[in-house]
Amino acid sequence: MPAAPRLFLIAGEPSGDRLGAGLIQEARRLAPGARFTGLGGAEMRDAGCDLLADLAREPVMGVARVLARLPYFLRLGRDTEKFLLRERPDVVVPIDYPGFNLRLAARMRGSGVPFCYYVSPQVWAWKRGRVRAMARVLDKMLVLFPFEVPIYRAAGLPVEWVGHPIFDAPAAGPDDAAFLALAGARPGQRVIGVLPGSRPQEIDRNLDTMIRAAERLDARIPGMKYLCPAAHAALAAQIRPRLARSRLDHAVLAGRAHDVMRAARFCFVTSGTATLETFAFGAPMTIHYRVSRLTEALGRRLIATRHIGMVNILAGRELVPEFFGSRHSPDAMAAAAAALVEDGPRREAALAAMRALRRRVALPGASARAARAVLETAR
Repeated sequence: MPAAPRLFLIAGEPSGDRLGAGLIQEARRLAPGARFTGLGGAEMRDAGCDLLADLAREPVMGVARVLARLPYFLRLGRDTEKFLLRERPDVVVPIDYPGFNLRLAARMRGSGVPFCYYVSPQVWAWKRGRVRAMARVLDKMLVLFPFEVPIYRAAGLPVEWVGHPIFDAPAAGPDDAAFLALAGARPGQRVIGVLPGSRPQEIDRNLDTMIRAAERLDARIPGMKYLCPAAHAALAAQIRPRLARSRLDHAVLAGRAHDVMRAARFCFVTSGTATLETFAFGAPMTIHYRVSRLTEALGRRLIATRHIGMVNILAGRELVPEFFGSRHSPDAMAAAAAALVEDGPRREAALAAMRALRRRVALPGASARAARAVLETAR
């Protein structure tokens, strides 16, 4: 490893930005002279990364929106490639975001700049044939879960299970009472988390149905406080008018998702990183993703896994109730939620099953382990 390694990180979503920030903090501890440049977001910038572009600020999903911004992504890819060939950092760390990152790695093949990929794309769910192509353009793969290791090992790509940093987060945090007072909850009032996603498109698809389910839950079990965290102020502004039209006792918070998960008795969660985070904090949940019937039919043909939520994929069964596509019914969501909010055998069984699964998959010290692996990969 160089005495003052130069790392280039790329994160295109808030979850990757958070992982990148944790890696930077640990890499600086292990190599105090290290320098960091890249594409990311506010958390990476605050951790000390010199950003060439804020790629994680407004992640894009959906074919139409990706095509609309395709010229920007192509130009950014070319500019990033030129920068890497000119500056030749000691290691590039692509963090998830495979559409951009794997294309860049392929274009940089043979450059002599090593690529240490952090967070496996969901090759186990669809397009597993990508693994061999990835083995040709990457130098190492860092995975979050143990079941991913043999997939890459079979393709000849060096791989290491570093764990997921989210399992380190629940140990820290503000006093729940102080947070709940800030959120407007009364002493002893039960809290329900409403987590509609970190992208505007996810909120448009999922929030209204979540609100209807929450209103039905509130009719069954009145008097609870509904807290909805938003990744940033612009998303909070998108969420507030929708919740304001409901009859729920609620608050919309810019940031503070982990505080909501820590305090919540139960959460409605859009499928994505938030499901794993909620699981790490130990809150029972239901998982949601609303799609058209056509998308649902195509998904069932293309996706190799039986479940959409990472918690259920890790468990190998529906440990957490899922509502995907045609199953996305507010009445059914509210009924499942009520069984997990109220004390009783359903709630106790869910909590016990989540504790057992966390013992299998949680690996403390993930950011430090990832930083060490990245530094070892540096030229």
